Amino acid sequence: IRKVVAQVAVIAAMIFSLVAVAGGILSPVDRSANECLAPELRFNVERLRVEHGYVCCKNEHYAEPRGAYDCDGACDPLAELEPPIIFYDSQCGIPLYKAPVGRSFEEFLTESHHHGWPKWLR
Repeated sequence: IRKVVAQVAVIAAMIFSLVAVAGGILSPVDRSANECLAPELRFNVERLRVEHGYVCCKNEHYAEPRGAYDCDGACDPLAELEPPIIFYDSQCGIPLYKAPVGRSFEEFLTESHHHGWPKWLR
């Protein structure tokens, strides 16, 4: 099994820079809230650490937005890997998901692109 440290939440936060606060007012998030992340991030997401690390470390309001994983095969780092892929928590490194489960790797990629983020099956 090829172990891959995937920072799914960071990837998924690429286009999300505001969160709702009490009363429905939109407010900028605390951009310094990324200290909890692992020292090295994979899949070309290191550049997103400062801007979107809060999703992993201090995301108290929402999950990552739909469509943040949108990418065609040319830019998809998952498409280059051999299955199964184990995805790890970006803070503590424990295994979270394995893909594909119950379908082919191609079906996993297709469903992930359709939903806008990696689509997990139990």
